[in-house]
Amino acid sequence: MYIRSNEWSEVIKLSKSNNLKIWLDIFCSYGIKILEENTNNIYGIKLQSSILDNFEIYKSLKNKNLQEKIIIINSSCYLEILKI
Repeated sequence: MYIRSNEWSEVIKLSKSNNLKIWLDIFCSYGIKILEENTNNIYGIKLQSSILDNFEIYKSLKNKNLQEKIIIINSSCYLEILKI
């Protein structure tokens, strides 16, 4: 299922207006786009273990001011992935 970025923005704004803390689970460049378009309304981001060696995402995040955001990095099974 694909949700357009303007629809995500509407959902994020509505959620924020209801005092909800908005988290993004980023696992691709589309998640970066949603973050860029909604940074002021995002409380935190989570990075999946499956993207821990995705340098495209790291490069994109490197140029963002995330000092006010909480960042969770999921590292489950990452060592197992490296062994395979």
